[in-house]
Amino acid sequence: MKYIFLDTNIYLFSALSTQSEHKVESFEIIKKVVSKKEAKLLVPDIVIIEFERNIEDLYPKSIEFFDKLKDSIRNAKVQNISLLEYEKKKILKTVDDILKEKRNKYERMVRETRELFVAENVEQLKLTPEVFMQAFIRCEKREKPFKKKDRTKIGLEEDFYEAGSTMNDSIIVESIIEACKDGDEHSDTIIFCSDNIEDFATYDKKENKHSLHPNIKKNIKLKVNYYRSLPDMLEKEFKKVISAESKKGIENAEKQLDEIRRLAKDALREIQLQNRDEG
Repeated sequence: MKYIFLDTNIYLFSALSTQSEHKVESFEIIKKVVSKKEAKLLVPDIVIIEFERNIEDLYPKSIEFFDKLKDSIRNAKVQNISLLEYEKKKILKTVDDILKEKRNKYERMVRETRELFVAENVEQLKLTPEVFMQAFIRCEKREKPFKKKDRTKIGLEEDFYEAGSTMNDSIIVESIIEACKDGDEHSDTIIFCSDNIEDFATYDKKENKHSLHPNIKKNIKLKVNYYRSLPDMLEKEFKKVISAESKKGIENAEKQLDEIRRLAKDALREIQLQNRDEG
């Protein structure tokens, strides 16, 4: 049996996608793979929590870009050329149409993601006290996905998006380790898909690819195949080739998500500085 784990960002890329067909092709394929029982999808509780939190925080930031764009267009003035006001209205109408389409796509993908989390042949990995304790011990032992620079971040609020990331990633790892305990090491495979190579992976020069970090792999007795992207995983594991357009959509969503995170972190720091000055 094949067991698939998708990191939180995979779901976020799908929800933030701007493809014209209202969905990411690779996300639809993964749903078919799971529904046809070609593999079982593992969804740790912490991934659902992260997904809901990030969607709530990040989506308004993506919409904010269009609002700022509209303000820039409204405030743009060209001296002595009043005829351009007509073109300005046309541009604003185009932006409004894009914004409306984006909202519809977002709502659909979020709904479909939530439905996938509870679909047949999907196993939710509960966040038990035992899993939480093992994750804490993993952090204390400085084992991956822990990073040295994160040791001062656990429990702090100075960085809204990164303060809890170390513990959350460790909870993901311990949830998967717990789920694999009863697996068959001769016939079962864990497919681990995450672009977070800094925390989860190591680079194998001989194989010319990334693999699950030894700190994590040593606790999983099953075979593990590591992938950085959903399209690559679907092609190599299930012979499902997605279109170039869909790959491009995922790449654009990844870049957009990174930019939204950066803007959100900058805004948070600005608020903190203002509060400090006022205090």
